[in-house]
Amino acid sequence: TLGAAGAGWILAENWDTYQRKTFVTPPFGGYISGHSTYSRAAAEVLTNLTGSSYFPGGMAEKVIPANSGFLLFEQGPSVDVRLQWATYRDASDQTSLSRIWGGIHPPFDDMPGRFIGGRCGQDAFDLAKTYFYADNDTDGFFSYEDCDDSNAAIYPGAPELCDGIDNDCNGLFDDGLTQYQFYVDMDADGFGTDTLIISTCTDTLPAGYSMANTDCDDANAAIYPGAPELCDGIDNDCNGLMDDGLTQYLFYVDNDGDGFGTDIVTISSCLDSIPTGYSVVSFDCDDTNSAVFPGALELCDGIDNNCDGQINENLPIITYYVDADSDGYGNQSTRVDTCLAGIPVGFVVNDMDCDDANALVNPNGWEVPGDGVDNNCDGIIDNVSGTQDTEDTLFRVYPNPVSSYLVIDYPFNTAVDLRIIEPSGKIIRSYQLEQFDQHIKIDCSALPSGIYFLHLTDRINGANTVVKIVRK
Repeated sequence: TLGAAGAGWILAENWDTYQRKTFVTPPFGGYISGHSTYSRAAAEVLTNLTGSSYFPGGMAEKVIPANSGFLLFEQGPSVDVRLQWATYRDASDQTSLSRIWGGIHPPFDDMPGRFIGGRCGQDAFDLAKTYFYADNDTDGFFSYEDCDDSNAAIYPGAPELCDGIDNDCNGLFDDGLTQYQFYVDMDADGFGTDTLIISTCTDTLPAGYSMANTDCDDANAAIYPGAPELCDGIDNDCNGLMDDGLTQYLFYVDNDGDGFGTDIVTISSCLDSIPTGYSVVSFDCDDTNSAVFPGALELCDGIDNNCDGQINENLPIITYYVDADSDGYGNQSTRVDTCLAGIPVGFVVNDMDCDDANALVNPNGWEVPGDGVDNNCDGIIDNVSGTQDTEDTLFRVYPNPVSSYLVIDYPFNTAVDLRIIEPSGKIIRSYQLEQFDQHIKIDCSALPSGIYFLHLTDRINGANTVVKIVRK
């Protein structure tokens, strides 16, 4: 077409050919342009021969100096003209257009020449190859394009096989095939690491390799993903944890070695053996004292020995009373309750003193007639004899009733016979005192409670009296 040829219409009367005056337009019908045909054929041969459609360096150039006479049939060019072509086909196209611009051919002679020249150039190149190249393996590819002209299975476009060879001559081997990765398995436990990797198109597992790269210790065949977890401080199953999933035992520090610890320091372990210095229980309330632990014997020491939160519990409590006058009898109003068995200094076990500021006044004191004091703490002042059978007797008997000691006063130092008689007449005690010493005590604490008769006889003076006494 006109547009494709880069030409347009012009009136003949205005047109002058770009030729010498002697080189006139032929007086016959148009024909296919030889320039278009041969130029395009040459471009195709060069493209095939060089393997690229571009000029070397990507650009070809022709410089026409100004007024160089290059046009021959007219003046010009008036300035330097630089012609450039990127491809061989660009240069052949400008050759074709020169025939139109020169008036040698009309546009419809140009385009068929270009198409025919393209086919002829390719055919010429293919024919030339048979003179310069061989196809030794008869696979349809000449030696210059066949990467192995001795193997008919190797040629451009051949199926790529898993054989470590470039079967399709694309510069790669085993490309486009499924690739399998295998990982070195040094301990042969079925799991490898990515320390050394083989990538291959064969799915056959190489010796010493594994399809998994998840081994966390490839030097120990007992360590791999899914291995039984052992109590050894090692991540046997490669899950990032050690000794997980095992029964854990908690041990408590036992500083005093009494078998009971505290939770100040603990050890969690899958081992069921108790570490040295530890215990399986944490109930010790004093881990610095080996005598203090749960179940220990509670002692009277002001300490919670058995760790039950109580002190001195369930021990016998003894009450001691202050004995300020040191007469052996205590003051009921001042007492101490304690589990101590030993009597504290200044204390006694009774509260029978009725005047703890006077050592002569106590249950064992002598009742002094007429002093207005309850000397024997029987609750009666000047209680000398509660019951006497003889009004004028010189014997004084007190306290009466009596609980412990019965005191007998007699103003003479003489020999006295003394008998204690039951109401039935039975003599239960008999004393012969050769020296009375005016004041004696008789221990009545062993007598059963009841009424008795005290028979007193002065063997020297003949005095004789019977006193009824009450053992309370």
